[in-house]
Amino acid sequence: PFFVNEQYNHNYKKRKIRRFIKRKISNLINIKKIKLNKDKKILVYIHIFYIFSIQEIIEYLKNLEKYNYDLIVTCTKGEYTKIITEKIKKFKQDAKIIICENKGYDIGPFFEMLNQIDIEKYDIFFKLQSKGTFTRTNYIYNQLFRNRDWFEYMFESTLGSSYIHNNIDLLSKNNNVGIIAAKNLIIQDPKHKKNFTKKQLKNHNLKLKENYFFVAGTVYAERI
Repeated sequence: PFFVNEQYNHNYKKRKIRRFIKRKISNLINIKKIKLNKDKKILVYIHIFYIFSIQEIIEYLKNLEKYNYDLIVTCTKGEYTKIITEKIKKFKQDAKIIICENKGYDIGPFFEMLNQIDIEKYDIFFKLQSKGTFTRTNYIYNQLFRNRDWFEYMFESTLGSSYIHNNIDLLSKNNNVGIIAAKNLIIQDPKHKKNFTKKQLKNHNLKLKENYFFVAGTVYAERI
């Protein structure tokens, strides 16, 4: 069976029929936006660590079915590499798979991917990762996340059928918008993390704004 560890099956929801209906309704409602932006050059990048999430992530990727997009997937070397490759290739045959060392969480593979492509040839970029849903409760950034909250906030706001066409349209038309992500995940670091980040950047002769914001979970859509 694909889901090797059965106890985690309930954490990811394919909901294929429900998502299919919502996707088709959204395509009809947004037919003008789709027609206007269908030729945009879009790159979707995913780092997959939690293999159990692949089927649900694929359902989200289907919301891009009206667009011509390139898909790049990174995954770590190990026993699940073949499973990940087969599942991704079955969904999108021309997807590029990059095998990485298990270093740097999702950011290390992200930089490795960037070193292998010319991102400037794209108009819009989706940065995704297979966030786990195993923690029942997690209080972080002054917010309480339960069960699937973290995963759903990231993916619904970025690739959800209710948002995908508006996101692409907004990034295509509004030069004042650079990144789109879940509102509650655009946050500031606590003071001790700010100090640590500034210290690390200083070692590389880089400066950081005092009141910087970032996207927690590093799942977002970006205008290139």
